[in-house]
Amino acid sequence: MSKEIETAKLARRSLEILSERLQRPTVQSLDASAQDLKLAIQCLHTLEGSLKSGSLAPWQSAALAAEMSAIRRSIAGAQALLAAAGKFLEGWARLMARGEEGGGNYTSRGEAGLIPVLDRGRLVVHG
Repeated sequence: MSKEIETAKLARRSLEILSERLQRPTVQSLDASAQDLKLAIQCLHTLEGSLKSGSLAPWQSAALAAEMSAIRRSIAGAQALLAAAGKFLEGWARLMARGEEGGGNYTSRGEAGLIPVLDRGRLVVHG
């Protein structure tokens, strides 16, 4: 098997692991997912450079095309999971934003408090 196909398989596997982690969106799984994504990006960068510098045999081209299709599907799945994880953490942040007045958007007197408006483009989690 060619080096290019091996690199593509490693990128796809990293994306699959990332997706598995994102099915349980915790701060720890998001941190670990960042490393998986970084590895996939490095593999794709290496693959791009390798493909620019040489040519593949016809059997290698077909195998690589199949891997690239699988990578596209993995990227789409990971993107959907990242969006869902972001929504989950946004909701969690809303619940925790009330701080001293009580969690769950209730005041210390048991009344519903105001829902804080969050910037949908950013989420900061400390922990």
